[in-house]
Parts: sequence; structure tokens; C-alpha cells
Amino acid sequence: MELPRILIDRLPEDLPAEAVTACLSLTGGLGEAHVVAGEGRLVGFVKASALGGLTRVDLDPRDPPRVETVQWQPVLTLRGLDGAVHHAPLPTMGQDRVRAQIAELYRALGADDALRALYAGALAEARRADEVNALRFELAQVCERVAPAEAVAQYAALLDALPRHEGARAGLERLQAAGVALDRAEARLLALYRQVGDFAAAVALLRAQTARLTEPSARFAHLVEIATLCERRL
Repeated sequence: MELPRILIDRLPEDLPAEAVTACLSLTGGLGEAHVVAGEGRLVGFVKASALGGLTRVDLDPRDPPRVETVQWQPVLTLRGLDGAVHHAPLPTMGQDRVRAQIAELYRALGADDALRALYAGALAEARRADEVNALRFELAQVCERVAPAEAVAQYAALLDALPRHEGARAGLERLQAAGVALDRAEARLLALYRQVGDFAAAVALLRAQTARLTEPSARFAHLVEIATLCERRL
């Protein structure tokens, strides 16, 4: 898949570099913002360097594009592995909306690694608790497909913040059933079941663990724990 490219279909007199920079940063800080005139003629481009610098280059300053309008719209263009080109207009304001549009494109392309990197980068920069939780859930869902062990960690962290998050619980239960990072997944689920008072789920999990144990003392400890939980339910 090619690097993300941001196309601008109208060029105002003053190119809003901040907006271009924001779009490029959300795609990993790589790529080019190509500036084209209304009829699609390339007139210049803006490159983002690895150091975050922004350079504007006009291909033909003697023939500037028309500027009857200062309206412009960045468009994210991605080429899929099948060679198909996908376009999506990006909002000019609001990184959340831009990120959502980029994420939708990545999903359409099946670009899970790029989607994982997008959410991981956003999570690292998030400050508000609600934003952190939302991004962590998105990241965990992607990781279920490409990095299941990391998904266990992300779901567990989300449940630390929101014990009654149904999506995180369901995701962790799926991974536990698949045997991914089994010890960690089961330990977190058992703690969760106790925390929220779901004794039936806790007993079922303990019984499943007991069935796998071969050491008599370990089996006995599990049976005692099961009996204690059952007694609490009475």
C-alpha cells in the first residue's frame, strides 16, 4: 500500500499549512500534500519531513492557480493491495473527525497494521479520560486481529478504568476462549467477575481452570475457592 497522500482540490492564496500538517501527522507524518488547481492540474506540493518541517514548492509561479474561492478540501487517497484507489474527503477542522475518516478508509482497505498504528499514536497523545477509553477500545479491537496478546492487555487496561464496559469484557472473554495469553486473560476476568459480583461467571471460570489442573493441591485450592463463592451466593 502506498503512503497516504493528501490532495487539495482548491488552492487558496494562503495555503493553511497547519491543517495540512494536522492531516499528515494523523497518517504518521509521512507522505505529500499535493496542491492541484480546479481542473486537476498539479501546480505545487507540500512535503512533510521526518522532523516535522513543512516545505511548499510551486511548480510554476508564473502561472498561479485561480483563487476565486478560498474554499478547499483535503482528500485522503490510499491505494489498496489490489491496486484499487480509494478516496475520502477529510474535514478541515477537528482531528477526531479526520482520524475517524482515515480509520474508515483503513478498514475498507483491510489495512489493519496501519489502523493499529493510527490508534496507538492517538492513544499516546490523548489526555481526556473519555478519549483514552474510546481509543483504547478501538485499538484493542484491531489488535484482536493482528496482535491478540496486545489486545488482552488493552482490554484489561480498559476494564481497569471501566469495569462494566461490556465490549471490553466480551473481547477479553473471546481471547480467553481462544487461549490467548491465557493466564493473564483469566486472572483479569476472574478479578472482574468478583468485582462486579458475577459469581456464576467466576465459578464457571474456576471450574474450567480446575479441569486443566493436575497437581492435587492446586485442584484442592480451586475447589475451596469455588465452594466459598457458591456459599456467598446462598
